[in-house]
Amino acid sequence: MTVAELTKETVEFKGFHMFSVKDNWHLLKPFLHDKAVELKLNEMMDLLCNVHSSVIKKTWINGAAPWKYTPTDAWTKHINNSVKNDNDYLSELAELEQKWVHKLFGQNDHIDDYKEDLYKHKKFLRKYELLRNKYDEKYAPQKDTIEYYQVYKACHWINRVLEVLLQTALEVETDLWQTEFHTVVTFEIDGYIYCADILNEWKSYVDLVGFMEYDIHPDYKPN
Repeated sequence: MTVAELTKETVEFKGFHMFSVKDNWHLLKPFLHDKAVELKLNEMMDLLCNVHSSVIKKTWINGAAPWKYTPTDAWTKHINNSVKNDNDYLSELAELEQKWVHKLFGQNDHIDDYKEDLYKHKKFLRKYELLRNKYDEKYAPQKDTIEYYQVYKACHWINRVLEVLLQTALEVETDLWQTEFHTVVTFEIDGYIYCADILNEWKSYVDLVGFMEYDIHPDYKPN
């Protein structure tokens, strides 16, 4: 046994730390398209689509956006709420509605009285869809961001991708901590055990253990 191996074996355990994937994304991002990472992503997303085929209802396509395969409506709600609170969108929508109410019904006032009929016209709907798609894209996760890889309620699959990403970017040995309720990645550096989760920013190890082992939710909602 070498001195280095002996030193590694006798490092004193110092405790647990939460590894913030979000705060350290700049370290991980350059390795997103490493061959091993992409292979694991394709493997896990294909498996996810098969396991949750009744919900996802589409097959995984290599190179697609992972967040679009989230087996809940979490991202749909987020984007929808963001768009509906965007003042620029609301202003453009009001202008579009007024223009088409005048065009179709010859009216400039009392726009609300005509909205029900307005949204039945295919020509108007095509214009509306173009506007909505522009703002949906504004609030949708962008390529190579952490949000792009946040497939909510799919921790058992997407955190396995994180495991390979951590191995590649940080050159560490990793383990998976998986329970009935959740999966995270763990790795050791200088006597500390770090816990990493691409879907959540855990405030403490106590919060993580409570959720992992007993499905106890902290005062913030895990994904």
